Amino acid sequence: MNKRQFADRIGNIDDQLVEDAQYRQHKRRGGARRLLAVAVAAAMMAASFTVGALAFSREVPVEQETVELSGTDLTLIMPDQWKDRYTLEKNGESTYSCYSNLIREKGQQEGNDLGMLFYITLWPEQLTEEQVNNGGEWNYAACRYIMTTKEGTYLLYNASDVQWDPSDPEQEEEYLRMSGEVSQIRFVVDNVLTD
Repeated sequence: MNKRQFADRIGNIDDQLVEDAQYRQHKRRGGARRLLAVAVAAAMMAASFTVGALAFSREVPVEQETVELSGTDLTLIMPDQWKDRYTLEKNGESTYSCYSNLIREKGQQEGNDLGMLFYITLWPEQLTEEQVNNGGEWNYAACRYIMTTKEGTYLLYNASDVQWDPSDPEQEEEYLRMSGEVSQIRFVVDNVLTD
């Protein structure tokens, strides 16, 4: 073997060593890339679960009290502080009235029917929220649009007259507190939360 052949062989060996080193470096980088990809996927899954949990918690909170209006696809989510302090009853074909228990019980003992906080009724026309807010014959008292169905429009009306005994400060305090919280009532229409 002459010098030239020897140099070519050494060059081939050097080239082979360089290729092996590059292959091993590529393999190490590939492992790091795989590890990085797994870490990114885990982080994305954790973020996805968190977002899903937050979205689910926006639906209907389990601990809150709900009241389903029979014969409708409407469920009310009542304020937390109302637990055991109200009664919701059906009056007639399509009206539901909500009363303060404290005021109603005291009033009935004295022979009067007080304590109504609000009532929900079906207005026979199909109205949009804009129409309700812009006035009309349905606006005889302060009301809140809930939903429209093929039967008509459900509206929540606040009581428009004094619903407590003015000589009883406890009743007045209870009524003013609860009537101020009526706006916290949320609605679920056919299992979809509305605002």
